[in-house]
Formats: sequence, structure tokens, C-alpha cells
Amino acid sequence: TINKGADHDVAIDDCVVDSTGALMGTVTEVGSNWATVFLITDAGFELGGQTAQTGERGILEGDFSLMTRGALKLTYLPLDTEVTPGDEVLTFATEGIFPSGLLVGTVSSVAIDPGGMHQYAVITPAADLTTLNQVFVVTDFTIEE
Repeated sequence: TINKGADHDVAIDDCVVDSTGALMGTVTEVGSNWATVFLITDAGFELGGQTAQTGERGILEGDFSLMTRGALKLTYLPLDTEVTPGDEVLTFATEGIFPSGLLVGTVSSVAIDPGGMHQYAVITPAADLTTLNQVFVVTDFTIEE
């Protein structure tokens, strides 16, 4: 929970970043002077993502089994994906709800999902989610084409 809310133009689905601009989470609930933030590692978190190096796109997802490691997944990657450990992962939004291009983290490993239809990448967040002393809420952004 953060101490800014609707009185400060914070709204549901706003992105929350650290001082370097790395994504930490999104706003899920808002009061007049408070807001609840859903961290990127929380099970149930979902947002479009892509790699900076190859542009491979997928869904950034929090995963219960990865929460204890402080990691998340980039899912629905093709079986012939070119994603490799060390690749940076950024947000990707097509409808302007979230800003594209925010750093999420780096790929630590790539594996085939249990169904065998896709691959997924395990992502180590760029933001330190264990020391949340100061965060910034993205309340407005411009889409450049």
C-alpha cells in the first residue's frame, strides 16, 4: 500500500516504477489518499512483455512457484524462440493502457511449458522488490509512433 491515491491522480492500472524506471507493479485499488500495488512477482499479475534484443512477445505473469525466488515468467513464447539468458525484458502495450518500453528485468532461464506447446522465460526483476522505500506512479504518458 502506498500513501498516494485518487487525490493525487493515481488510478487503477497505473504502473509503479522504482527510481531507475524499472517496473515494480500496477495499481489495483485506489482510495482518496492510498493505493494498493500488485507486484510483478505476485501470482495473478499479467501484462504484455517483449525482449529488447529480439522483440519476441509474450505475457509477463506472476507465478506462485516463482514468487519465493522473487521471479516471474514471460509466457507463450514460440518453441523456436531466440530468447536467451541475459536478454532484457520490457513492457509491451498495444492499446495505450500501459506504457511500452519499461524495463521489467532480465531472462535467467528458458524452458518448455508443461503442455509442450510454448516456451517460457523466467525473469529476474530489475527493481529490488524487497526494499520498497520509494516508488513512482506513472499517471500519464505519451505514445510515440
